[in-house]
Amino acid sequence: MRFDAGTLLDHESFYSVCPEVLEKHIADRCRFPNGVTVDPFCGTGGNINQLAKTCRKVLAMDIDGTKLELARHIVGVYGCAKNIEFRKNDFFGGPSGQRANIVVTSPPWGGLEYLRQDSYSPLVLGEAYGGGEAIARIARSMAPKLTLHLPRTVDKSEYDDLCTYLYSVRSDRQEAMFYSVEI
Repeated sequence: MRFDAGTLLDHESFYSVCPEVLEKHIADRCRFPNGVTVDPFCGTGGNINQLAKTCRKVLAMDIDGTKLELARHIVGVYGCAKNIEFRKNDFFGGPSGQRANIVVTSPPWGGLEYLRQDSYSPLVLGEAYGGGEAIARIARSMAPKLTLHLPRTVDKSEYDDLCTYLYSVRSDRQEAMFYSVEI
């Protein structure tokens, strides 16, 4: 984040926004120059700034209107607004009908509470909404590819279970599926 260039964050986002070096790495790995990328939990916009440089269009969604306003401001700081469409949307409210090439998501981990936990289960991620499995199911209804950014405190022994589940979730599109876990 370019804090010295006018970037604004709320208290929670200051602790949860993705570091810019990681944003760039994610955007490079999720490159779709002629494609559409969806970030359904864009928050204050950390990932969307870099994704807009590697994709034709980024659909930035969040349920929190205040975070979307901060994201719009940050996009202005980075100068990448032309490739980004903002929508106030509840990802768990049902399928949006949106089609994309990839969903890049950093789901709600429980706010600052996750920092107090020794380990975090990816299978209960967003537990109030059905956990990581619900996130994968809804994301796969939107796109054949999914990037799921997990907390650093994730219980690494559960990666196999999560990958097995992700592999079992089918998209209605007949496209090749590829899963990669980067630690």
